Amino acid sequence: MGETGYRIRVGAGALLLLCAATPAAAATDPNAIRPRVLVVVDSSGSMHLSARFFDFGDSITFGRVVDGLATHGDGSNEQTGCDIDASNGLTFGRPNDSRLFQAKQALQNLLRTRAFRYPSNGLFGENNSDPPVGSIDFALASWRKTRGGMSCAGAEGSQSTCPAGLLCWDDDNLNASSRVCAVRASDVYVECSPFTWDEPSSSFTCAASSCPNGGIASESPRDQCNYYRVADTGHGDLSPFGGSTVNCPNLAVDNQFMTYAPITCAAGGGEVLGPFPLLPTDTSFQQSWEWIDHTQPRQANSVLKELRAIGNSPIAAALRDMRTYLATGLSGFQAPIANDCSAGCRSYDVILISDGTDSCESIQNAAAAAAQLLGPFTVATPGCSSPSVQVSVRTHVVAFPGCAEGVSDCAVKNDLDQIAQSGGTGAAAIARNDAELQTALITIVDRLRTTATVSGSTTVCSGSTGGVATATNATAWGFRTVSGGTITPIQGASIPTYAINASDFPGSGSYFLVAGKCAFGSISDEIPVTVVSTPDATISAPSQLPAMTDGAASVPDAGGGATYTWTVSGAAFTGQGTRAIAFNASAPGVVTLDVTVQNPSGCSATDNHIVNIISAGTTFTDDPLVSGVTVVKSDHLVELRVAVNAVRARAELAAATWAESIEAGIVIKAAHINELRAALTPALTALGVTPSFTDAPLSSGIPIKAVHVQEIREYAR
Repeated sequence: MGETGYRIRVGAGALLLLCAATPAAAATDPNAIRPRVLVVVDSSGSMHLSARFFDFGDSITFGRVVDGLATHGDGSNEQTGCDIDASNGLTFGRPNDSRLFQAKQALQNLLRTRAFRYPSNGLFGENNSDPPVGSIDFALASWRKTRGGMSCAGAEGSQSTCPAGLLCWDDDNLNASSRVCAVRASDVYVECSPFTWDEPSSSFTCAASSCPNGGIASESPRDQCNYYRVADTGHGDLSPFGGSTVNCPNLAVDNQFMTYAPITCAAGGGEVLGPFPLLPTDTSFQQSWEWIDHTQPRQANSVLKELRAIGNSPIAAALRDMRTYLATGLSGFQAPIANDCSAGCRSYDVILISDGTDSCESIQNAAAAAAQLLGPFTVATPGCSSPSVQVSVRTHVVAFPGCAEGVSDCAVKNDLDQIAQSGGTGAAAIARNDAELQTALITIVDRLRTTATVSGSTTVCSGSTGGVATATNATAWGFRTVSGGTITPIQGASIPTYAINASDFPGSGSYFLVAGKCAFGSISDEIPVTVVSTPDATISAPSQLPAMTDGAASVPDAGGGATYTWTVSGAAFTGQGTRAIAFNASAPGVVTLDVTVQNPSGCSATDNHIVNIISAGTTFTDDPLVSGVTVVKSDHLVELRVAVNAVRARAELAAATWAESIEAGIVIKAAHINELRAALTPALTALGVTPSFTDAPLSSGIPIKAVHVQEIREYAR
């Protein structure tokens, strides 16, 4: 099955109980809930081969063989090995061709760029003053080895008091005063499992007696035969890579012995080298760093720390051991999940780096071990508010170097794909050098982080939405007004995508948008968001003007850089582009004013206003009426009826009919005023004017006031 998104899978109850009290924190805050990544590195004998492949051509017996060349070391101070690709140069003065050297370099760079508080030992000018952005917790593991280096008193080459797999040797470089338990380099660097490539599922078998030309049979269950003796590349030989001379400095002295021995295929196939930190101040990263820094203490009886290439590749057993380590602890290292009260909020992931398949068990067993890690499975958390938590640990796989250059489908890739698929991550990535391996590792790690990105504008206008923000590994959105400050959750914001809405913020100003989970104990990087006030586009203009009369309209000043776009129908106008215009209608009718105001931030507002243009010759008797002075006349009522029907005509309405004819000396009654208002109102509404009348409606018997007549005059002019 393919990847379905990077999220931790936890029981709902655990999520609530474990995360409720988690404080808000910055992405690199020591108290932040960082993803935890356990990297398991292949340390089998084939890792001393070159990362660069050589095509040995076709064989009638074995088909086409593509493999690396032997380097006889890992580029470290004590196991320098050979420079077999001079065109590739050296790294820090060390031969850099072996797969293990390049894997160590990629891991160092991963720690420098992603690991929280990676060790700064001054070797390469590291500066660890600030945690890197997107920090992770890091742990290192590999295949289990027998560690030697202790003093022994037996005859040279004897078992003496040495652990199984190590013999007693006299080497001044290891211990000038006594013999030490070690393995001869000539015994170590016999590579018995070259890659084969003919079809994606190609393989071949042979026994030692059937290997032509002195080939060496593999001890692995696949019994592959090293017909081409890639381990025999020696000092002074002509390198197949560019024809340069193979240079193996001090191979006969410094690189003669190794203080590790392989453990034959057994249940315990993996060991933790550098554990996860249990506290933010723990120095656990230093323990991991010492295994990949290319330097191993040489004095006898010391704790020996350097990753070496030797032995088989027990992938299935190692993955089972990693599950044990995470849940209950392994080899003296405490169980990180059992001691992690934030385990319900944190992602735990395994990254497997391997150059081949499982040489101890079937690939199906390795895939089953990855499936067990994926679970979900329950881990007891006795020291936390919840007694247990359900976790799901994905297994990411990087085939390094995997298939030959130009080949995307090979037996090794197909085998490792099965592990990745069962581990919930789809397929194995292929990396062919340290740079590609570093890229693959960082790509995987960055997918585990809580992240947020925005497509579109991060400037949002009040009352509207802006760009669309997308979150990964998050359960909520929030904002803060100060970088690194207190986070305010955005209620109702959708996950994983959220259209930035100005109404979710207190008002105009600058903010920082973040995505997070578990009460924002784990958050994304900040996204600056600016909320800009929408300009006021309210039009100020008269509601009525006589024809042939100059009119003016304006909107409030929107500030420097604002634009004003006017549309006027029914009249000529001047002042386009400014906030104030002048207009003039030559005939009775309606003038429609529309304006769009936009400020420099791109926020805009619109308004619409209608001006009723009346006949310039319309006059009324005794205009204006004066309360207590003007004598009421029948002419006043007649004129109103004529004016109202004129307005109805402009509104394309039929003329009103009146219930009572008007004769000289008639008294204006409430019914007359109500009738005029009823005829006038729909015409004004159609023209975009909403009238308001005093004492509406008039009751029978109420005295008619001057204002009742004057209002109708004003609306009907």
